[in-house]
Amino acid sequence: MKRLLDRLFGTNKIEVAPAAVEPLAQLQVREFSERLITIDALDFVGQFAKSPNGQFRLIWSDRNPEGKRGLKAADQAASAIGC
Repeated sequence: MKRLLDRLFGTNKIEVAPAAVEPLAQLQVREFSERLITIDALDFVGQFAKSPNGQFRLIWSDRNPEGKRGLKAADQAASAIGC
């Protein structure tokens, strides 16, 4: 089968060098309580939950980058209906 494929598509193979990948920098993650976490490099403050084995964290923030809750459209809609 390999010989058939070589005959159909030729044996000239192009070797592709692996792209240089920069190593990921370790982010400094600080836990302030059982639920609050900060990541200074990302200017992030939010809540987190640990996996049962403590190996992973799920982090989230309920605020947008401007420091307000939710989206502008949602805030405008809420004020329009009197919430």
